[in-house]
Amino acid sequence: MFLLKQVQELYQNAVTGMITFYVYNIVIVGFCIGILSVCCILENKLTILAKFGRNSMVYYMYHQPFCCAFLGIIIYEKMRLPAILTVVICMIVSIVVPFVITTVIKKFKIRKLFGIVGLPL
Repeated sequence: MFLLKQVQELYQNAVTGMITFYVYNIVIVGFCIGILSVCCILENKLTILAKFGRNSMVYYMYHQPFCCAFLGIIIYEKMRLPAILTVVICMIVSIVVPFVITTVIKKFKIRKLFGIVGLPL
């Protein structure tokens, strides 16, 4: 609480408030430029993640009912596993299950059926 009061006084002070404001903004802009520069340097290696970005709605639609709601309740409430382990399992399954669903849909060529029902693919 003492530190918070000290920071508030720095911002409220006419002399140090401007300096603190600009230093804070320079740090934030520098952090954002740093993230951008790392992404530019690793552009070829980060293209692997583009697949998930292009299919983010598909992955969200298919992981929500199967992985978060249903599986989370089963693992945490019924099997009494710890919350951390439940989250890790749900995170892994939320990537695997949509990938399997989209692969099966593409393999069996039932994309039209899913389009009629209104599910994305």
